[in-house]
Amino acid sequence: MDRQKLGQIGKSLANDLENISEKYHSKSNQHEILQWESVGVRGMTSQLLNSEECTYKLLSTQLLREWGEKLISDNTELSERVFSFRQSYSYFVDSNKTNKKHR
Repeated sequence: MDRQKLGQIGKSLANDLENISEKYHSKSNQHEILQWESVGVRGMTSQLLNSEECTYKLLSTQLLREWGEKLISDNTELSERVFSFRQSYSYFVDSNKTNKKHR
């Protein structure tokens, strides 16, 4: 997948994260977790769309620890999309490392 396509996916995902966070009380952990996730996704999306170096280190494998079982089970499809986005984004972080080694 190229940067632009993943960036467009990220834009949609960030919007969905914000919309779903609004279903939770504004002072709840769930609301805060989803809002922070949207901030991270927007940052990654900006780097992708602006052809900047990809620097975020949000690992898809840490999603369960960061979100918790309940939030994931209540938002299975959304959590799968976040997992997939983080995994795809990490490809660009890894390619930054490779490009720097070959300079």
